[in-house]
Amino acid sequence: MELAASVGYSDAQISRLEQNLRLPDIPNDMLRFITALAIEDESKTVARLLDLLPMSAVRMRPLGLVS
Repeated sequence: MELAASVGYSDAQISRLEQNLRLPDIPNDMLRFITALAIEDESKTVARLLDLLPMSAVRMRPLGLVS
């Protein structure tokens, strides 16, 4: 899986994230995925990605990625 390699995770780690078996480390994971997807300069895309986060995850771990 190219995405897994790009973010430095194994296929199994990505699978656990997808199945909600692993809680994401929001700031680090978001930075890894934004970088891997090469969307750092696409503020609307990044904002939409952040909007898709469950509110419980945002409350558990402050993002600090978007000003």
